[in-house]
Amino acid sequence: MVKSAELTGRCAKAVLRSEEKSFSKLEDNATIAMVKKNNELSSKRVHSGKMCCDARAQCVFTLGSSIARQREFEGTLKREAVYVKDALRMSCYRGRINVTNNSLSIS
Repeated sequence: MVKSAELTGRCAKAVLRSEEKSFSKLEDNATIAMVKKNNELSSKRVHSGKMCCDARAQCVFTLGSSIARQREFEGTLKREAVYVKDALRMSCYRGRINVTNNSLSIS
Protein backbone atom coordinates (compact mmCIF):
# COMPACT_ATOMS: atom_id res chain seq x y z
CA MET A 1 0.00 0.00 0.00
CA VAL A 2 1.28 3.43 -0.94
CA LYS A 3 0.24 6.48 1.01
CA SER A 4 1.46 9.85 -0.17
CA ALA A 5 0.81 13.49 0.61
CA GLU A 6 1.83 16.67 -1.11
CA LEU A 7 2.90 19.57 1.03
CA THR A 8 0.71 22.52 0.10
CA GLY A 9 1.96 25.67 1.74
CA ARG A 10 2.79 24.70 5.30
CA CYS A 11 0.06 22.10 5.73
CA ALA A 12 -0.23 18.67 4.25
CA LYS A 13 -3.10 17.80 1.97
CA ALA A 14 -3.02 14.10 1.37
CA VAL A 15 -4.41 11.61 -1.06
CA LEU A 16 -4.09 8.03 0.11
CA ARG A 17 -3.51 5.58 -2.69
CA SER A 18 -3.66 1.82 -2.66
CA GLU A 19 -3.21 -0.87 -5.27
CA GLU A 20 -6.42 -2.48 -4.07
CA LYS A 21 -8.70 0.27 -2.81
CA SER A 22 -9.46 3.95 -3.28
CA PHE A 23 -9.29 6.40 -0.42
CA SER A 24 -10.89 9.79 -0.01
CA LYS A 25 -8.87 12.99 -0.13
CA LEU A 26 -7.69 14.33 3.19
CA GLU A 27 -8.14 18.08 3.54
CA ASP A 28 -6.47 20.40 6.04
CA ASN A 29 -8.88 19.34 8.78
CA ALA A 30 -8.26 15.65 8.21
CA THR A 31 -7.76 13.44 11.22
CA ILE A 32 -4.05 12.78 11.43
CA ALA A 33 -2.94 11.13 14.63
CA MET A 34 0.63 11.21 15.85
CA VAL A 35 2.18 9.20 18.65
CA LYS A 36 5.70 9.09 19.93
CA LYS A 37 7.88 6.31 18.60
CA ASN A 38 7.45 2.95 20.36
CA ASN A 39 4.02 3.88 21.74
CA GLU A 40 1.15 1.57 20.97
CA LEU A 41 -2.02 2.70 19.26
CA SER A 42 -4.64 3.26 21.94
CA SER A 43 -7.34 5.79 22.66
CA LYS A 44 -5.38 7.19 25.57
CA ARG A 45 -2.20 7.79 23.60
CA VAL A 46 -3.41 8.86 20.16
CA HIS A 47 -3.82 12.56 19.47
CA SER A 48 -5.82 13.89 16.55
CA GLY A 49 -5.15 17.20 14.91
CA LYS A 50 -3.51 19.00 12.02
CA MET A 51 0.06 18.48 10.92
CA CYS A 52 1.96 21.27 9.19
CA CYS A 53 5.42 21.00 7.71
CA ASP A 54 7.90 23.43 6.26
CA ALA A 55 10.29 22.95 3.37
CA ARG A 56 12.96 21.48 5.62
CA ALA A 57 10.65 18.69 6.80
CA GLN A 58 10.17 20.23 10.21
CA CYS A 59 6.76 19.29 11.53
CA VAL A 60 4.38 20.97 13.94
CA PHE A 61 1.45 18.82 15.02
CA THR A 62 -1.41 20.74 16.63
CA LEU A 63 -4.10 18.90 18.53
CA GLY A 64 -7.68 19.28 17.35
CA SER A 65 -10.16 21.66 18.91
CA SER A 66 -11.86 18.81 20.75
CA ILE A 67 -8.93 18.78 23.13
CA ALA A 68 -9.33 21.39 25.83
CA ARG A 69 -5.68 22.33 25.99
CA GLN A 70 -3.95 23.08 22.71
CA ARG A 71 -0.54 21.46 22.54
CA GLU A 72 1.98 21.08 19.76
CA PHE A 73 4.39 18.33 18.86
CA GLU A 74 7.49 19.54 17.09
CA GLY A 75 10.15 17.47 15.44
CA THR A 76 11.49 15.99 12.29
CA LEU A 77 8.99 13.77 10.55
CA LYS A 78 11.41 10.92 10.03
CA ARG A 79 11.69 10.39 13.77
CA GLU A 80 8.01 10.01 14.49
CA ALA A 81 5.38 7.39 13.93
CA VAL A 82 2.10 8.50 12.45
CA TYR A 83 -1.41 7.16 12.19
CA VAL A 84 -3.56 8.41 9.32
CA LYS A 85 -7.25 7.74 9.71
CA ASP A 86 -9.05 6.59 6.59
CA ALA A 87 -12.28 8.58 6.40
CA LEU A 88 -14.08 5.70 4.70
CA ARG A 89 -13.12 2.81 6.92
CA MET A 90 -12.32 4.71 10.13
CA SER A 91 -9.23 2.58 10.51
CA CYS A 92 -5.65 3.56 11.13
CA TYR A 93 -2.42 2.80 9.34
CA ARG A 94 0.85 2.90 11.17
CA GLY A 95 4.05 3.89 9.47
CA ARG A 96 7.10 6.08 9.35
CA ILE A 97 7.07 9.40 7.57
CA ASN A 98 9.69 10.13 4.97
CA VAL A 99 10.08 13.53 3.36
CA THR A 100 11.63 13.98 -0.07
CA ASN A 101 11.42 17.20 -2.05
CA ASN A 102 7.87 18.51 -1.61
CA SER A 103 6.16 15.26 -0.75
CA LEU A 104 5.86 13.09 2.31
CA SER A 105 5.22 9.38 2.26
CA ILE A 106 4.16 6.99 4.99
CA SER A 107 5.78 3.59 4.72
